[in-house]
This record gives sequence, structure tokens and C-alpha cells, in this order.
Amino acid sequence: MLFWQAAHLTPNAKTQKIIYFLKYPVARLMVKLTLSLARLRGKKEKRKNMKICTICQKTLLMAGKHNKLRGKYNPVGKIKKYPNLQWITVPKDVSHKKFIPFAGKRIKVCAKCLKTLAKQPVK
Repeated sequence: MLFWQAAHLTPNAKTQKIIYFLKYPVARLMVKLTLSLARLRGKKEKRKNMKICTICQKTLLMAGKHNKLRGKYNPVGKIKKYPNLQWITVPKDVSHKKFIPFAGKRIKVCAKCLKTLAKQPVK
């Protein structure tokens, strides 16, 4: 069994297999490559999460588009439409229940949530 196939094993058996394979220099190199790939994957996931509104979880939409050419509309394909995200610092004395967990913090919110924050809540 190769060490990259050890993902299907339980944690204890998996670690024993990896320790066994670390005796060989080629296996050590493969483990380093695997760990560096895992770190890169983690960074990519973080980057994706930065395009989400912290309050309402609004994210990208796939939207269709038409191109007019000589009086005919031709479908061009789908494009990504991202929300209008802005960095804001939420005031510490905020009264909106959606914003209370983020009081005093700097977060990324969409324009709609920013408008909501500017309005006074109904009492």
C-alpha cells in the first residue's frame, strides 16, 4: 500500500503506515509535497470565503448574458456576478440584532447590509 492510499485507514493505523514509509527518502519527499499542497488548498479556501457577506452570507451568482449583433440576440454564456462587499467597522453600541455579534469588529458586508446598519431599528 502506498502512503497516499493511507487516507482510508483509521488515524492510528494511518500514522503507523506513514511512519513506516518515512524511512525511505522518496517517501519523505512525497510527504513534504503532500503537506505543502494541503497548505495551499487551505489558502485557496480562505480566499473563496472572502467573497461572502459576513451578515447575510450573500455570495456570487452565475448570470446569463445576451449580446446584440445585427438585430439578433445571441447568448454569450454565464458570467459570475459578485456582491458589492465593503469593509466596515461595526460600532460597539449597535442595536441591530444581526450586527450585535460583530460589535466593535471590522467585517466585510454587502451594500444592502450596510444600508440596514445605517437605519434605526424598529422598537
